Amino acid sequence: MQKIFIVTCVVVLIGTACFAKQSSTCKTSSAAVGSKTFTGKVTLVSLGDVKKAAASDIAIVNDKGQEMSFTIKKGTPVFGKDGKPITLAAITKGNKVTVKYAVGKIESITVIE
Repeated sequence: MQKIFIVTCVVVLIGTACFAKQSSTCKTSSAAVGSKTFTGKVTLVSLGDVKKAAASDIAIVNDKGQEMSFTIKKGTPVFGKDGKPITLAAITKGNKVTVKYAVGKIESITVIE
């Protein structure tokens, strides 16, 4: 009976160790994909209508002429040049910004100049 108990404990411990290793591997691979940044000048800021639950949009063009547009959800952190939080309404056409994003999500917007 003791042998069965010991064997069961060993199997559980090995299984747990394998699962933990697999879990950390998955975290590493998703971290490798991670966040990206896009820096450029703002060409458009469209503030959404809160009453209609419409999202806001921002379009940015970088120095190479590549343009990206982002849909900004309520609660997305926006920072000024000094690193302090600001509203999206404070960003205007011509501001240079960096957008930090991941697949399907904007993590933050920071005004550079």
